[in-house]
Amino acid sequence: MKVLLTKFVQISILSGLLVLLQACGDSKETQTVYTINADTASVSFSNEVLQQTSESITIEVTFSGEGLLLGFAPEAEPALWMRYRSEQKNQNTAIITLELINADRLAPKLYATQLRFSTGDVEKRNLVHVDLEVSLLVWQLNSDKQQLRFSETLSASQVASQTFQLSTQSNAWTAATDVDWLSLDITSGTTNATINVDADISAFASAGLYQGNIILTQSASGESKNIPVELALDSLYLIAHNNRIAFSTTGNSATANSATANMNAITQVVKITSNSPLPLEWQASSQADWINLTPMPETSQLLITAAPAKAPQNALSQAEIRIWATNDNRVFDETIGVSLYQNEQNSQSITIENTQVNSNALQVDPLKPYLYAGVGNALHIYHLYTGQLIDSLDIAPHGTHLEQLLIHPEGGLMLAKAVDSQPIEGDISPTDVHRYQINLNDLSHNEFLPDTLLAEPVRFVRFVGRYFVVTQALEYLDENLNPLFFDNSITTLVNKLDAASETDTLFAFTADSGIKRYQVRANDYGSEKASATLTHHLSLDNTAASNQIFDFIVSNDETKLYLLATPNQCLSFDGTDFGDSKALVSTSDINPWRLSKNSQGLAHYLGYDLSGKFIIDSYDAEQRLISSIDSGLRLPEQIPDQVVISSDGQQMVLTLNDETQGDSIKIVSLVE
Repeated sequence: MKVLLTKFVQISILSGLLVLLQACGDSKETQTVYTINADTASVSFSNEVLQQTSESITIEVTFSGEGLLLGFAPEAEPALWMRYRSEQKNQNTAIITLELINADRLAPKLYATQLRFSTGDVEKRNLVHVDLEVSLLVWQLNSDKQQLRFSETLSASQVASQTFQLSTQSNAWTAATDVDWLSLDITSGTTNATINVDADISAFASAGLYQGNIILTQSASGESKNIPVELALDSLYLIAHNNRIAFSTTGNSATANSATANMNAITQVVKITSNSPLPLEWQASSQADWINLTPMPETSQLLITAAPAKAPQNALSQAEIRIWATNDNRVFDETIGVSLYQNEQNSQSITIENTQVNSNALQVDPLKPYLYAGVGNALHIYHLYTGQLIDSLDIAPHGTHLEQLLIHPEGGLMLAKAVDSQPIEGDISPTDVHRYQINLNDLSHNEFLPDTLLAEPVRFVRFVGRYFVVTQALEYLDENLNPLFFDNSITTLVNKLDAASETDTLFAFTADSGIKRYQVRANDYGSEKASATLTHHLSLDNTAASNQIFDFIVSNDETKLYLLATPNQCLSFDGTDFGDSKALVSTSDINPWRLSKNSQGLAHYLGYDLSGKFIIDSYDAEQRLISSIDSGLRLPEQIPDQVVISSDGQQMVLTLNDETQGDSIKIVSLVE
């Protein structure tokens, strides 16, 4: 009974308390119960270090209450890398948008904060909450290269490996490729790494552009980035290192050995090479019966001889020589253009009077016996052997000067420039640069879009069978002046440049740094159609012509560098080292004035002696003086300026400033 009573007492007391609580509750207003829920409890951002982003995430929040409050939770650190906004979807639903800001300014690490969403009755302080965890991982997988470019020629057995530096901050990472011809020597890690990349080109049977990616992945977030990779396999070419040959005979040209012909340039040897890594066999033929061909396989040369007796007299004959590979049908053929000009009249020096040629506006045609000169705003075309004005074309606006003439090595195309200055108030003269492309076949022309070049175009060059325009900043352009390659490390404009056609090398001279040699490569495919690598730098401090270099040329095989200096010098180059300079022999004490070379790379110096007589000294491939010709020009009345050698190598063409007779063009025969 005692136990039962005790239990009864306990039950009675609990019942009394319950009634009391109910009575107390009934004495106050019942509080409303509110609810709030988010469709996720956490969100995560990730961003690569230093990279700008506008990434955003949306969260749907449902609630029953009088509106929605949001902000950082009381215990959370406010995040300056994120902003948020709310948009009411309906009475009980809102869309919360979180957006990254300033993430590119954060150091690599994991950042975290907490947002709180609240609803209820603010006045009665009856609120319910839900918290959202927000994190940002700033990750670092930096590569020192944004792209890898492999460049090689079809049929090569391998291509040189490349490397890139991967920088990270204690992030676990992986590296992979998405093509089977790329391989990496390191594929994972947690620290910085130097990764070697190999491209297997053995399976490719055709030239072209092949592309892939190196994929770098941050293991914690799964975020990845790509390093694009391109493999450019160049086409195969046969290359004649002088593919435009001009022959000429004047006087009695009935036979090639005529004793009465005063000019008889009918023979030339052409070097034939290829960019193929494998040996190629080739043949040559022509449909012209006045062309005789003699292959010289032991030296990879072709002897070309014209037979004047089989060609029309007093006329210009033109033909082609086709050269093709006999052991590989993937190789592009080479075509050599050949011309033969015959005139029964003896060649002699000619003066084209009362002709003021603009600056850098004198060129000769590589095949035709034509001379091109910029005179005023027009292009004048003269015959080299008669001085006759063949045509005159107005190219540039009236009042301007057509200058900077550059002729394509194959002929048929010329680039030119004119500067239009328009004075306005305040003596300020804004300039408008016009650049033109002139078709020398139909004598039409067109103007390029506004000038965007870094420097002035200097000349056309041919490397590995492809043509480029090179500027003073060593930009490589196509014939439409579109940029193909530029080395950003070059900060000085060159004074002079020349090319060695047989070795695909470019030599550039600046007065303060000497002569630099660049090995040039070409590729039909890839983002860089040309590339140039500095291989040698010759300081002229220790040469006999130190600080007195005015101009230079390089032989076609680059074994000789001729310097216009005091005295005139020649440097040897064996492909590895430059030899000592030596003074060139002359018939008299000559003061240097101008230097030019013919299509075969032979040097012709123009200088004046103590009496003021201008002498033309011509040298053979062994630096032997082969002729010393009186130009007929005399100081101080006659001062030659621009100088070019005719394509047949038989004439020197000069622009002349003459105080007594007026400006003119002088054509001097180089045949004694």
